[in-house]
Amino acid sequence: MSFAYLGAALRHVDLGVPAGEVVLITGASGCGKSTLALALAGLIPSRIHGELRGRVCFGERVLSGLPPHEASQLVGLVFQNPNLQLINQTVQSEVAFGPENLALPQPEIAARVDWCLEVTGMAALRHAATVTLSGGQKQRTAIAATLAMRPRVLVLDEPLSDLDPVGAQEVLGTLRRLASEGVPPSSSSSTGWTMSCRGRIGSC
Repeated sequence: MSFAYLGAALRHVDLGVPAGEVVLITGASGCGKSTLALALAGLIPSRIHGELRGRVCFGERVLSGLPPHEASQLVGLVFQNPNLQLINQTVQSEVAFGPENLALPQPEIAARVDWCLEVTGMAALRHAATVTLSGGQKQRTAIAATLAMRPRVLVLDEPLSDLDPVGAQEVLGTLRRLASEGVPPSSSSSTGWTMSCRGRIGSC
């Protein structure tokens, strides 16, 4: 798969990730990690316009042709800056937002919210205003909100780059727990952070 806008962004990417694998994509700033994350989430070229050659598939389904609400139930994307992803006033309302837009029954929404808050360690802050959260807490809230869509794969775009060491360890703990519970994350990084769990590291 190749993608170009204002010059080449991705060239001849050939990547396969089997079920259950944890993958870290590392490389210098500007090498295309964020663009790859957007492609994996099915947002290219539907939301990021340019020339796409090849395709991104989840199993037999072509992600680039799916509506966002369908793609997000297959591949969930967590942005580098959680402030660009959090749009609701409280942690609980943020996590419930996606399932509510799927028009799910209230008991299902409540069950998803409870599980996502518990697995990310945010249950005690469910009624907190998102603007009062630390960087690590905001990132964990963004992860919880993404998980509430029940994606099969979780993609994180440099999730630790804007965090202090305490916040980074909070998010790393969440990712380790998700991997142990069968929600395998794929992450990009230009820093020295790695996850201490089994997985694969690639570079760009």
